[in-house]
Amino acid sequence: MNTKFIVFVLILLPALGFSQLPSQDENTSFRHFDRYVYATDSFHTSIKPFLMNQVNDIVSIDTLYPFSTKNKFINYIFNKNIIDIRYKDIWMTINPFINFEIGKSSDTSKTSHINTRGFIINGEIGEKLAFRSTFRENQALFCDYRNEIVADLSVMPGQGAFKNFKDGGYDWGFATGLVSYSPSKHFNLQLGTDKTFFGDGYRSLLLSDNSTAYPFFKITTDFWKIKYVNLWAQLTDRDFPSTRDIGNARKWASIQYLSWNTTKWLNLSFFESVMWANADSTGYRGFDFSYANPVIFLRPVEFENGSPDNVMMGGNIKVTILKKYILYGQALLDEFNLKEMKAQTGFWSNKFGFQAGAKTYDLLGIKHLDLQGEFNIVRPFTYSHWSTLQCYGNYDQPMAHPLGANFEELIAIGRYNFNRIFIDFKLSYADFGTSTNTYNAGNNIFADYTQNRTDYGNHVGQGIKNTLQQTDLSISYLLNPLYNLNISAGLTNRNLSIGGKQKNSTLIYFALRTSLDNMYFDY
Repeated sequence: MNTKFIVFVLILLPALGFSQLPSQDENTSFRHFDRYVYATDSFHTSIKPFLMNQVNDIVSIDTLYPFSTKNKFINYIFNKNIIDIRYKDIWMTINPFINFEIGKSSDTSKTSHINTRGFIINGEIGEKLAFRSTFRENQALFCDYRNEIVADLSVMPGQGAFKNFKDGGYDWGFATGLVSYSPSKHFNLQLGTDKTFFGDGYRSLLLSDNSTAYPFFKITTDFWKIKYVNLWAQLTDRDFPSTRDIGNARKWASIQYLSWNTTKWLNLSFFESVMWANADSTGYRGFDFSYANPVIFLRPVEFENGSPDNVMMGGNIKVTILKKYILYGQALLDEFNLKEMKAQTGFWSNKFGFQAGAKTYDLLGIKHLDLQGEFNIVRPFTYSHWSTLQCYGNYDQPMAHPLGANFEELIAIGRYNFNRIFIDFKLSYADFGTSTNTYNAGNNIFADYTQNRTDYGNHVGQGIKNTLQQTDLSISYLLNPLYNLNISAGLTNRNLSIGGKQKNSTLIYFALRTSLDNMYFDY
């Protein structure tokens, strides 16, 4: 991490000060706390992962899925941490991080498998200081549609670089870690390598957990009806050749997100980000302290600098009805030309996206029957830049929606659980356009937007027409809620049309895993 950035962090630490850990519960299929925090008027649901001390004020994971037994061994497996150390004001737990999956696709005779072994360490020292470390070593062989996604990205979705393993397999490691400090109930500081998600939907057009983890420093401030997040991150660009001395090229992001509970039923949130290269045409730049002020608007600073940095703005809205019906949406603005918009010319630099969604808990009075629907649309060239060092991406993946830009998408999700049994259903449909060697359709956010584009007549879905319909159904039994250990069986049916050519497949899988993070393969 850059020396100036570390100095900046060290200067702020004494002035503010570390808290309870962020929630481990980040996997969409196992969001144990959602229904409870969304029913609470004052909780800021669009900032994820949640802080566990704030969640524990509402509900405790220990009480959600009771499993009563007099057998000490069974109780240990189903209700306890593998290692639980408590000494005075020191607490630490160690649990396994595993994913043993086997699958079979309809379009091949070969068998897919994933073999993940690792650990999760959580700890607290006193009431203000906490830490987390996770590590996993993975080997996988994808004899299904996932292999094409990995090959196209040249990275493992959400987990970074890999190396080839045996005959067509992949080998990779993945680690996260952070230190969290809360000097008071109003401030939380985190320093580490991990991800952040802004939004109430399945996707986020602002900041999601789609790309791999990155080094960051984050200040979260709570006061009155406001939660305000300042995030500074160092990102990686693999499109520039790495060197023996410095490795892959680096870039920086400064992100602000303000969540305001205006009433008991309405939340308005405001987003702003700026991306800049670690080195520009004048040479080494590093961390730009112009963006270090946590209470300043980034666009005026970028303008005063006369810089080509990539600034985006956006917002999130949530309306809660009767504490269990939620309407939500997002707007993302990259660039905008009002004159061209009024003329409806399809001008290329009108770059923006929208999200609209709804979800409900206990549908029709049936306890734990939940339903969600979501629509996302992003115009061509959004998130992109003339330099990949300033596009809104990290390690060859978008930092918002996995499709990048130039798409529209519909998602429907149904969930039901009875005690520790979970049934999840997801249907997604997307229309998106892709580029050719001589035409930039605006879908690839890492492509130079000055090359091979047309200035006018641009529209969502331009280029080679792609249509994707994917259905996912799974049933799981939660073995241990403390670290989300579950046994699962699932079926995925995927129909992809590229320029009229069909690719259809069905994957059946069985898995024993700790479901603590997302690897998106539904795009």
